[in-house]
Amino acid sequence: MKNRKLTTPHKNDKRPIAKFYRSWLQDVEHGVAENKCRGINCEQYRAADRLASNYQRAFMSGGWNVNEIQIKKDYFRNHRTEVQVQTLKDHNHTFNQLGAKSQQIIEHFCLNELTMRQYELKQVPQWPKGAGTARLREALDELIEVYRKVG
Repeated sequence: MKNRKLTTPHKNDKRPIAKFYRSWLQDVEHGVAENKCRGINCEQYRAADRLASNYQRAFMSGGWNVNEIQIKKDYFRNHRTEVQVQTLKDHNHTFNQLGAKSQQIIEHFCLNELTMRQYELKQVPQWPKGAGTARLREALDELIEVYRKVG
């Protein structure tokens, strides 16, 4: 990781994953040991960003789920729809390889862009502040492994 150039998300990127990654970058810049840094590391950010970007392309631009429609030739009239269908299939394939708990926290934080504290408060019994971040890191590490398998 030390040889890899760290990229900073654009300052206008207000997504929670970008904010968490900027926190990690600030800690690294100030000499904090990596195991003590806040937020998520570079690899975790890249995996989260990749999943979130694919999610945006697949779900937000089309507003439908491939599992809920019967695919007909009409859906392939233009290349954009074909790309959306493939992106949706890729997203579902990747997301379904994650464990149920990892899916929940990644969906909440990375895809729906809700706060970590909201997630912690919904857990029974209620999680203490900061516990969600540790679980998010584990879930993103699992996502990294899924991406390594699928290429």
